[in-house]
Amino acid sequence: ELQWTVNVGGCSGHMLSTKYLLTANHCGPSAGSKYTSGGCMVLGCKSDLQAVKVVESNAGLDYSIVEVKWLRTDSAWKQRYTPQIQISATEVTTGRDGVATKIFTVGFPTDKNPTAMYAEGYAKAKSGNSLRYNVGIINGNSGGAVWRTDDFTLVSMTNNGPHAFGQPGWNNNDPEDEDAWNGGSAMDKIYAKSTLLKTIFDKGLNRATSWEGYLLYDPSLPRP
Repeated sequence: ELQWTVNVGGCSGHMLSTKYLLTANHCGPSAGSKYTSGGCMVLGCKSDLQAVKVVESNAGLDYSIVEVKWLRTDSAWKQRYTPQIQISATEVTTGRDGVATKIFTVGFPTDKNPTAMYAEGYAKAKSGNSLRYNVGIINGNSGGAVWRTDDFTLVSMTNNGPHAFGQPGWNNNDPEDEDAWNGGSAMDKIYAKSTLLKTIFDKGLNRATSWEGYLLYDPSLPRP
């Protein structure tokens, strides 16, 4: 699961392509910041990414797309990149566990840091621009991707939850208790606003990756 995520210094993120990182706007990404890709963690290194500039941000949908440069390139080929993205609300079904769309995330929850953790659950409800789900996340997961489990379609982000780490109820894992559900912006809502996402994901597909997120082609990166 390390290869799916990026440690964004107290938050999580994920790579859309070798050039662009997606994270939460409230994480405050800024030029010059150094991050550690999952590919780098697999290799036992750190700080292999540097933010060049924030190229898109939206406070309402709580997302930022950051242009990055690789400080080493062997980790870029180890990284997994989002292969496809939700462009229609009908691609996600909400409801009870076992019936609704099954989803997962990888991030850096405060109770587990510095270890990246995989967590899964189901899409539970839609509310305005948000998708609510019962994936077990906590502070530190902010900005992390939420993918559809069966085909790695990016459907949401980790943006909010009812409890902070250590507050009463923070570890309530009743899957049908809506007071325990977390949530994030629905990706079809972000896609509709983002010119850059439409460029990277032509009709929802990332042509530079395999279906499971491995990089197929980037002429700017030398092979390790």
